[in-house]
Amino acid sequence: MVATNGLAVMLAGIILSILAGKEKKGSRHDQKNISQSFQRWLLICVTAAFLMTTIFTWALQTELAKNEAHDII
Repeated sequence: MVATNGLAVMLAGIILSILAGKEKKGSRHDQKNISQSFQRWLLICVTAAFLMTTIFTWALQTELAKNEAHDII
């Protein structure tokens, strides 16, 4: 559920970024808007947080499963 939610947010961010890029074809490309810079950094931070959470959850669940298996033996 967490993975699906994270992927949906990432996909929505990418789609919005692509759509926003198509609207501004006529404007000057030399300057970056604050919103574009913020979106890019926000996507990077959300992706990093998602990966860290996934790795932590995987490690925790693996260790718990090993302990339960050891207790059964």
